Amino acid sequence: PPAVFAMEVHPFNTNEEMAECCRGLGIPVLAHSPLGAPHKIEAFMKVLTRSDARDMRPVIKVTESPVLQDVARQHGVTAAQVALRWNMQRGHCVIPKSFDVEHIVENMDVFGFALSQREMAILAGLH
Repeated sequence: PPAVFAMEVHPFNTNEEMAECCRGLGIPVLAHSPLGAPHKIEAFMKVLTRSDARDMRPVIKVTESPVLQDVARQHGVTAAQVALRWNMQRGHCVIPKSFDVEHIVENMDVFGFALSQREMAILAGLH
């Protein structure tokens, strides 16, 4: 079997069936694009009118989701940190991509809080 299975995983794309299969086979999941896939979002936004795009952004951009932002406020962290922590608590390895030093530092600061089972379920329900 493979040593690890890499796939896009975030609260809007849980890939639950494949993650469950991997768990059953003892294969770790490597969650790439744990904050969403901005290139897909921007491509989608190009086909929308400007007003539609503004209204759709919180629905398709993980870090702008009101649900993630609310959970983040409750923990005193960012929505990105919540999305990363959600993946980690599911047992996934995460690889957030950033070239911004502040974001890299922020992405590593996800060990000072934990999401409740209720919060985990709410975030998984965004899929």
